[in-house]
Amino acid sequence: MKEVILLCGAASIFMLCGLILNKILFTGQARDQRLSAESNSPSVSLAFEHIEEVDSLSNILGIFSQKCPSCQLNLFYGSAEEIRQQLNAGKLDLGFFRTVPDSKIDSSFDVYYFLLDEHVIACQAAELPIIPLNRKKHTEAVVWKKGNCTPEAILLISLLKKDMFQKEVA
Repeated sequence: MKEVILLCGAASIFMLCGLILNKILFTGQARDQRLSAESNSPSVSLAFEHIEEVDSLSNILGIFSQKCPSCQLNLFYGSAEEIRQQLNAGKLDLGFFRTVPDSKIDSSFDVYYFLLDEHVIACQAAELPIIPLNRKKHTEAVVWKKGNCTPEAILLISLLKKDMFQKEVA
């Protein structure tokens, strides 16, 4: 009699474990399906060599977010070499560099050069007026791998070119 009770107890434990495993697998599959659906939404990955560049381009990024509200912007920060490696690997859409010598950019990349005002972010954070004594600008380069641009990245590049052209004309 004890053996029958022990056998029934072991069988019920195995059934309970099987139900728990099925529940875990079902939950995992549902989570994976949800994540894959979310990952199908468009995204643009940007990498910046200097953190000030993000602040300088915030207006353009805001306009882009209004034009493409479903597009996710992923911002990264790193050294020039790290950004180049990630661009080569196809993990980034656009890389922003301070003046990049043409010799360091091979023919598999497209580049757009523009001028950015130099300013101090700390003054803006403290809500102090910024009155530049000399309007220094530095050359900035946005680099992307040829043939590896999403439509959203192309839109961001065109907005950047349009904004910089309007500033040059004004």
